[in-house]
Amino acid sequence: RYSQLKLKLYSLFQALNATKLWITSAKKLVIEVDTQYIKEMLNKPDIYPNTVMNQWILAILIFNFKLVHIPEAKHKGPDELSRRRIVENEGETGSEGVEEVED
Repeated sequence: RYSQLKLKLYSLFQALNATKLWITSAKKLVIEVDTQYIKEMLNKPDIYPNTVMNQWILAILIFNFKLVHIPEAKHKGPDELSRRRIVENEGETGSEGVEEVED
């Protein structure tokens, strides 16, 4: 539905939204991305005010952070934010990925 670059922007939006309770008061938050395009999108949003992307951008810009571009060749680790698969019935139990401990 969206291009890979828009998905990366959406992933940033989702990550910030999911962690907002912990990062709202952060004074030196640095976010490293492997796409220069995200930086450009945040500085120059689309001219159409009702686009979904502009809503993401507005929500992202609420946070105080420094966006640092790391070239893809130097970007270590998996890019899970934009490549995460959606699992059917995700979130119903709330305990996925948590192992049960026996006493």
